[in-house]
Amino acid sequence: MTNTSQRIHMIGIKGAGMSALALMLKRRGAIVSGSDVSDTFFTDSLLAKEGIPVHAFGEVDIQNVSRVIYSTAWEGSDEVKCAGESGVKVQSYGEAVAQLFNVMNGIAVAGSHGKTTISALCAHVFYGLGLDPSALVGSEIVQFNSNALTGASDYFILEADEYRDTFLMYHARAAVVSSIDYDHPDYFKTRTDYDTSFAKFVNGTSGSCIVCKDDNGVQRIWSAISSCNLVTYGSDASYDYALSEIDECKSEAKVLKKGIPVGRMRIQLIGRHNLMNALAVYALCDTLGVGTWDDISRLLFEFQGTARRFQTKGTCGHTLVIDDYAHHPTEIRATLHGARMRYPNKIIDCIFAPHTFSRTQELLDDFAQSFSDADHVYITDIFGSAREQTGSVSAEQLVAKIQAFSPKKDHVRYLGSNEQALDYLMTHLKNTDILVTMGAGDVYTIGEDLIRQQK
Repeated sequence: MTNTSQRIHMIGIKGAGMSALALMLKRRGAIVSGSDVSDTFFTDSLLAKEGIPVHAFGEVDIQNVSRVIYSTAWEGSDEVKCAGESGVKVQSYGEAVAQLFNVMNGIAVAGSHGKTTISALCAHVFYGLGLDPSALVGSEIVQFNSNALTGASDYFILEADEYRDTFLMYHARAAVVSSIDYDHPDYFKTRTDYDTSFAKFVNGTSGSCIVCKDDNGVQRIWSAISSCNLVTYGSDASYDYALSEIDECKSEAKVLKKGIPVGRMRIQLIGRHNLMNALAVYALCDTLGVGTWDDISRLLFEFQGTARRFQTKGTCGHTLVIDDYAHHPTEIRATLHGARMRYPNKIIDCIFAPHTFSRTQELLDDFAQSFSDADHVYITDIFGSAREQTGSVSAEQLVAKIQAFSPKKDHVRYLGSNEQALDYLMTHLKNTDILVTMGAGDVYTIGEDLIRQQK
């Protein structure tokens, strides 16, 4: 438990994980402050609601705090260097989380895709079962109006990020791996490096690890797993848990346990991928002996989602504006396919902001072939974030690649900055039924501005 007299300063506090940790530490009694850029993030309101002040970098006197926690995105910043030279205890985000997680009954949810939804679903189900868990999730859980839970029980549900091998710091009693799909080329220089880290994570789990056997990446590391009880889920009846009779339009399917029907599962989230995410949570709960099928399936259906995961934002004229965090080709395809299944006869347009130059460069051809379920695609400038300020690839190159792969040469357009995109869309949404703002950066603000200017 955090000492109530601790003053903790968090550098890069607006990040999804950092903000969740800030909320947890404050609720445990610490006095928390933070610093970050002035740009608006979805976490601003979460921090403000908890009364956690956010300052500009360099405004806080580090000598007056007992601990500094920094986001690795700002590892080389002047403020982190100053903290390191001051004699104050300095920790990375992963080290600070591990300090809490590793002494509890920790459940780590990892995967290239789906880990936010699975960890949020898991937190929702555990809470609904009366298990009073703690949880750190990379997005705001709608029903909690927060991205963190601070419960009284020993359960700690954690969205475990692979970036910079952070998830290897966590000693999980149980884990979930939804997918292994090469990402973060700025850190993992090869696909083998990426796979190897996931194999280490799985082998580091002391109890059961729930893995999606459908996933090609999971199959790649299968022979490298030696010290973990593997529980499989997916679409094959031979797995420990499986879905059959999948109805994507209704978001429902039959659930099998070792080939024997358990019942029908229905969720409010769109897409086959989210049905698999829900199955992972049921498999975890059942493996741990937590809850009944009736209670778990009810709670899975009641789950309303998280912010920035196919989140309905409002309308601009007759256009429904939806926001999604998808920033990897696999996620883009899954989200737009889910949208097409939910709205089969609608005109669906997508405005996408590529996230980081290295990812865009490495996966350029994959990105270019990810938008087939959209009627029109709009590309804005690459959002480098704190990780990368420049790169050797451009948004215009992505547009050219999409055009090269697409038979509809005129369905993609480069729009430039957010401001230029807003100006263009204000006059070009007349025939659009659904507009999906998509990306890990601040592209969601375009949708919000469209809605606001129509009121």
